Amino acid sequence: MGEKNKFSIILLVIIAALAIALASITVYVLVGGGSGTKQTEKAVQITKPADSEITTLAIFDKKAMNLKASDTKTSSTAVIEISAGLVYYNKVTGIKDTAAKVKTYDADIKELIGTYFQNMTLEDAKKPETKEKAKKELTKQINELLNANEKSKNDIIYNVNFSEWFYQ
Repeated sequence: MGEKNKFSIILLVIIAALAIALASITVYVLVGGGSGTKQTEKAVQITKPADSEITTLAIFDKKAMNLKASDTKTSSTAVIEISAGLVYYNKVTGIKDTAAKVKTYDADIKELIGTYFQNMTLEDAKKPETKEKAKKELTKQINELLNANEKSKNDIIYNVNFSEWFYQ
């Protein structure tokens, strides 16, 4: 009989511990700690630099570029005409003069943008999300280009802007 009492007591202690743990988790979730939406909202929030921290530079003004042919059977050429600009940080850790750095790589940046559009089809250019995708990808590629010979890899380009985006 002694063993049954010990087993019953151990079983009651385990059940009580589980009940307390379940109650604690329920209170935590009801109070809002386990919803997850607050943490997601904080992660998505983007801070914009102050106007005094950035400079804008026009790269292309109404520049026509050939697009990749989507169908090799037709001989029609698809083009896109863009006006593009760079928004870059005035001061970046490890770089003395960001304006001079961007100016030094001006031709490389233009070539990179031109090559980007040579790999885009007319169907791609027509999609509304393509412009935003191009901005993000070109910002990343230009930052990689500008940081290739730097010890610290900090973003120099904040954004690539397309004030005009016409395709045909």
